[in-house]
Amino acid sequence: MQVSYYREQNLSYVVIDDYLTEEEHGEVLAEAKDLKRLAASAEITGAAEDNNNNHKKTGTGVFVDPLYTNNRMASPVLCMGRKIFSSELCEVLAVFDVVFSFISKSKRDETLINYYTPGQEYKAHCDVWNITAITLLGWGDFTGGGFCFPDQDVKVKFKQGRTIVFPSCAKHCSESVEGPEGVCRVSVAHFIGN
Repeated sequence: MQVSYYREQNLSYVVIDDYLTEEEHGEVLAEAKDLKRLAASAEITGAAEDNNNNHKKTGTGVFVDPLYTNNRMASPVLCMGRKIFSSELCEVLAVFDVVFSFISKSKRDETLINYYTPGQEYKAHCDVWNITAITLLGWGDFTGGGFCFPDQDVKVKFKQGRTIVFPSCAKHCSESVEGPEGVCRVSVAHFIGN
């Protein structure tokens, strides 16, 4: 794993490249593709809303945890999520910024896979957890799909398998992708709380 630490104005965040091994990446992407058939609208997945009660997410999503209640280890996506709790990673993140201590103290977490086809996005919003870890995936040849922190004017470029870890209260958004029919940008959102 290549871990890079950033502090921009009032925001600390971490970008992890090569979060997944090549084998893990293949398994996680295959599961994400398979689960797309279960993806539901923003209304069903409880996406953030604006002041007029319009959903900020135009893509679809599926919560993974309920699908594997009897055997979480059968899901490559959920196994990927466990990596954030490794004592080694928790320690280096907490040394960078104490806010990341929430990860090792977590009592609850959930995983949501979001799917975005060309023109779909998730406008600026905050999550209701302590820490969010977003892993970027996708298939097909597309452009765009970056991840942004608009209040700090920060843009993290899309890179296959890149993971961004940040305080959930930080306003963030997903940029739309451009490409032919059939391409899809995926974000695996791992929500961590107490």
